Amino acid sequence: MTVPIAGAHASVSTDITGRSMPLSAMYASSAGAGGAPLASETDAESNTAENRDPDLGNYLNRLTRSALLSPEQEVVLAQRVRQGGSQAKMARAKLIEANMRLVIAVAKAYRSSGIALEDLIQEGAIGLMTATERFDWRRGYRFSTYATQWIRQAIGRAVDNKSKSIRLPAHVSESLRKIERIRAEYRRETGEEATADVIVSRTGMTLRKVTMLLQTLAEPVSLDMPVGDEDNTSLGSLLHDKSAPDPEEILVSAELRSEIHIILNTLDEREKVIMRKRFGFDGEETYVLQQIGEQLSISRERVRQIEASALRKLRTLARQRQLRDYLHG
Repeated sequence: MTVPIAGAHASVSTDITGRSMPLSAMYASSAGAGGAPLASETDAESNTAENRDPDLGNYLNRLTRSALLSPEQEVVLAQRVRQGGSQAKMARAKLIEANMRLVIAVAKAYRSSGIALEDLIQEGAIGLMTATERFDWRRGYRFSTYATQWIRQAIGRAVDNKSKSIRLPAHVSESLRKIERIRAEYRRETGEEATADVIVSRTGMTLRKVTMLLQTLAEPVSLDMPVGDEDNTSLGSLLHDKSAPDPEEILVSAELRSEIHIILNTLDEREKVIMRKRFGFDGEETYVLQQIGEQLSISRERVRQIEASALRKLRTLARQRQLRDYLHG
């Protein structure tokens, strides 16, 4: 059966398939020759991309009016992309154009990142292009569901790389973005800022982890900032300490301790005591089996058996929580 692809031969820039193609070229080609360049990020006249750049605004408006694709149409287009050949390029462009409104929606959620909306859309478009190449219709889910993950990943990575002075691990950044989404939702619902307790209840994270992550959301100060009257003195030169642990290591270590506490709390009280004494969690002194046995009034062999049982439980949970490197043995 042939499924019609609405607008498949509409005026779509065939160059849209180029992964490094700037957004300005996309809307310039779709609007015809002579498209204006992107407005400067320093343009303070308005916070909206539409007002800063009428051509971009027209392009975005046109995209939001693009016809949505049915599941059957998505399958046909995805098959054409996978097959390659003369129809692949147009099929890819149609998938992208029909789903750019999804890019815009995700990009707008990151407007507080300090990156211009058109740049966020540019990054999201790259994620969308990746999705068109990798989408497998045979798995049964809609293209928009699959593409959203690639769009969010591309924009999130750009935000991490461009808006932070210190680059954080991907899993930490994802937790930060989750907190930001919760805070935004809470502001819309109540008009107030979400407290740490509210974030804990909505994310399931520990209070310690949320507090730690909220501290990293504070606006970073440049280490190159001049200090005092001396032109050659910077904040970084005053703070630098080669013996100090790396800030990224501190953050990861704190998160790891939080995760370990979670899995330790799944043990019964005796197992928990023995594990803390054996491995020195929370900076406690470590003890040998004989010493622990004397403290608990049980035999050395009994301590070893309880330790072995607890380790089996912890390794299972550690694998589930991706902590196997820390409790493997």
